[in-house]
Amino acid sequence: MGPDENLASYFNRSAKDIHAYADRIEHGYARPALKTVKELLDEHPISFMFFLFFALLSFFPVLLFLGCSFFVTLSFVLFALSSALLVSGIFIFTFACILIFVLIMNFCIAALPTVALFSAYSVIRLLTLTRSGGRAGAAEWVDETKSFFFSSGSKKPPVKEDDEDIDGASNQSAGSVVVVENKERESTATSNGPEEPANGVKEED
Repeated sequence: MGPDENLASYFNRSAKDIHAYADRIEHGYARPALKTVKELLDEHPISFMFFLFFALLSFFPVLLFLGCSFFVTLSFVLFALSSALLVSGIFIFTFACILIFVLIMNFCIAALPTVALFSAYSVIRLLTLTRSGGRAGAAEWVDETKSFFFSSGSKKPPVKEDDEDIDGASNQSAGSVVVVENKERESTATSNGPEEPANGVKEED
């Protein structure tokens, strides 16, 4: 089969499908509706004509009403959402400002007693050092104040007494070992020295 024949067969199948759908609509909906309209027209001609004209005249107003209702509803929903977001944003901003103000006040209130206590401690410390050491005490107070504000020297951890005892014991044991080794060396040197004859006379070469 050539391409023309394939195209023709596809067109025929499409035409058959369309014809089948048209027949289904015609026999399922169109003819029953026409039959009903004819029966109503035969039985109640005046009422049918009235409702027909009424439906034709009311179609566009009803359609316009539905469109306007949908548009108004959508507009109010969008307006309500935007208004809610705007009002909530204003309230949140107001509450945030109040919170920041309260935090600043708390910072100032907390700083005042801290500064007062530190000032009192510094004055008492200055008086104590000045009374005990004079100018040297004042200089010591200045050094302490500077070190408190500017230096953060790391202090060495205190050595425990147990560690000191262990170090002393290890040093003592090391010393005793050295003494024992020296004694052993002296005894070895004495035993390896030249032996004198029993009669006290040295042999000559």
